[in-house]
Formats: sequence, structure tokens, C-alpha cells
Amino acid sequence: MHIMKVLGLGFALLGLMLFVARNLRIATPAKAARLFVPVWFVACAINMGIGVTQAGYTVLQEAPIFVLLYVPPVFAAWLVIRKSAG
Repeated sequence: MHIMKVLGLGFALLGLMLFVARNLRIATPAKAARLFVPVWFVACAINMGIGVTQAGYTVLQEAPIFVLLYVPPVFAAWLVIRKSAG
């Protein structure tokens, strides 16, 4: 259940960043999506750190979860960048 919540937050964050960029005209959707990638990396790293330090998992146990949480929203951001470029 935690994975679904964090994935939902990732997609919501991407959507929020795209919404703000578009409506406030502060950036293009591609720039907002490019900014999302490192922000989401840091968020996933923090989640992994909490799993290791507080939940008692090892880094090897948390690494696949990190990938599972990081890749789908970043793939969606990549699609936005690709669509915006073409």
C-alpha cells in the first residue's frame, strides 16, 4: 500500500509541476518535467533513507523499491518532454 501511495504522490507532483508551469507561464512543460526528475530522485532517496534507518530494511532490500518508485513517474516525465519536443 505504501508503494501505491508514494507512486501516486510522484504522479501528483509531476502533474502539479506541469500545472503550475503552464498556468503561471513560468516554464514550458518540458522544462517542468526536466525539473521534476531530480526533485523526484531526491524524494525517492529520502523515502529509501527512511526505510533503511527507521523501518529496518537494508539498502539491498530498499534498492528495488527505489527503482519501482522512481521509474514510472520519470517515464511519464520523459513522455512529456518527448511530446513537447516534437
